[in-house]
Amino acid sequence: MRICSRLFVLLCTAFCFSQSFAAERLSLGLVPYSTAASLIKTHAPLRDYLNRTLDSTSTTFFVPSDYATFYKEALTGKFDVVSASAHFVPGLLRQGYVPLVQYGTRLKFTVIVHKDSPIQKAEDLRGKRLGLPGFLSMYYVYADEWLKRNDLYNAVYMIPLGAHETGMERIAEGQLDAMFATPQNLAQLPPELRSRLKSLDITKISFPSLAYLAHRNLGAKKIAQLKRLLEAFPTSAEGQVFFGKNTAYGGFKPLTPKDIEEVQPYGRLTDKLLGL
Repeated sequence: MRICSRLFVLLCTAFCFSQSFAAERLSLGLVPYSTAASLIKTHAPLRDYLNRTLDSTSTTFFVPSDYATFYKEALTGKFDVVSASAHFVPGLLRQGYVPLVQYGTRLKFTVIVHKDSPIQKAEDLRGKRLGLPGFLSMYYVYADEWLKRNDLYNAVYMIPLGAHETGMERIAEGQLDAMFATPQNLAQLPPELRSRLKSLDITKISFPSLAYLAHRNLGAKKIAQLKRLLEAFPTSAEGQVFFGKNTAYGGFKPLTPKDIEEVQPYGRLTDKLLGL
């Protein structure tokens, strides 16, 4: 009987420990604008910072296979925290996420070409092979409108891409003529690849950068703690690596009602494309 009692206590202890361990994991969903390996490497300083500053918490990154999967999974509350493209923010706010911060630099909707490309203006894209990053990406949503406005929608060969890095590699190798991206996407490439490309600001379009949101299930106290930590991240040792070396996102700033209102039309178009 004593052996059974001790075994029962051990099993209960193990169960409680496992439950406690599971409760201390923080899932962070990253919008898949690049390959999973590249994104995890780029965001490693953020993971290390959160693991250091969130007591007894282990941060795990999740990079869904594509934009549509990311958005649909985030809408179900699968992730504790998300780093999401701006056009996903309105829908996520309606499904229980609350704003934390956004990157400080607005994103320019630019055209990436080979450094020796003769392309200089919108009309030069006519008849060219144009890479279009992922269905439901911010670039996909904005490109649809911009190409139609410039009478280019049926005048280019649109080639779908799984990730920005893949498209830029193809441009460097001469397999694509151009693609839509941002200077920040270019800045996160390996130096050798980046040196073979250039960014053209020919659309004159910009939009709010990626935003971090937390699901309300974390509770008000945890959410407030995360907000404080993210606001302090740029000045930390890890943050200086992330913003000074890994990316060109310009620190963090508040996500304002004005920012959210600006992307509402694109949020509605996103939901329409998904049939939501």
